Amino acid sequence: MAATVLIVDDETGVREGLVRAVASRGHQTVPVASLAEARAALDREEIDCVLLDIRLKDGDGLDLLRELRAGAHRELPVIMATAFGDSERTIQAMKAGAFEYVTKPFDLPMLLDAVDRAVRKRALGRQVSPAAVVVPEPGSPLVGASAPMLGVWKVIGRAAASDAPVLVVGETGTGKELVARAIHDYSARAKEPFVAVNLAALAPTLLESELMGHEKGSFTGAHARKAGRIELAGSGTLFLDEIGDLDAALQTKLLRVLQDGRYERVGGTATLTSQARIIAATNKPVRPGDPAATLREDLYYRLAVVEVEVPALRARSGSACRGARNNRSRSDDRLVGSCIVSKLT
Repeated sequence: MAATVLIVDDETGVREGLVRAVASRGHQTVPVASLAEARAALDREEIDCVLLDIRLKDGDGLDLLRELRAGAHRELPVIMATAFGDSERTIQAMKAGAFEYVTKPFDLPMLLDAVDRAVRKRALGRQVSPAAVVVPEPGSPLVGASAPMLGVWKVIGRAAASDAPVLVVGETGTGKELVARAIHDYSARAKEPFVAVNLAALAPTLLESELMGHEKGSFTGAHARKAGRIELAGSGTLFLDEIGDLDAALQTKLLRVLQDGRYERVGGTATLTSQARIIAATNKPVRPGDPAATLREDLYYRLAVVEVEVPALRARSGSACRGARNNRSRSDDRLVGSCIVSKLT
């Protein structure tokens, strides 16, 4: 996938080496030596990815990163280059919204892999048309006419038009799974499986097997090979509820699935490939910079290519909710009809 990469480094030899390396992947390059030249290039060129050194002669690369995140280029993936062992600057870069960081001296395969992932993310983001709006059909399990919910529908429409990973955030009971189902139902994957997993409801010792599957004899009680939820999702949608409860080891394995679709069953040696789209949801703080965040920063940025924030119930219109609650049947445990209005309007 050819793209245009802005390379910002004030060392001539490093800059020229990066140009050759990035060009070897078929990408166009725009090499510059300063922040001032970088800003001019961003105004002049259609850039798909930025490879940005933190320490430059005319300023701090982090300042440019923060400008991009606050302005018209907020979705532009930026890969920051840091000195080896400069952990504080690395943390600052990820908190400021860097897509990835690489250390000097460069590991070229790792750097080029980061560039390719950033380019793919940029391409996916452009598939998400800002004009796409889903209009709820009669009988849809997800409805709502309040201003906050109309905003959610707009994001659902944009998400449904792409294959990008989605992160749905919101308080408990706000209808995050319904949002995920709506994205699936209105997407090109609608006829494929929708597989939901509540990560908080499974014991940590069983969770990897549940997600990845296992081979016969891989642990006590594994009497036969079992397909995991990732495999069962096929080319459909895998919905991971309460992603904030996923432990660190499995976050690493999920990151690999998001990056290149690869994983192994528990006890297995064969590498499997997933074609599923991943939608995750959480009611916990996960954004980088939040002291209570429970997700790895790199996993957050892989998941939140599209982020849907479901408004709290108190932020929505109350009259329809009251009517819906009054009309709700005690036997109706499905979030449909007037019941869903009380949950989502």
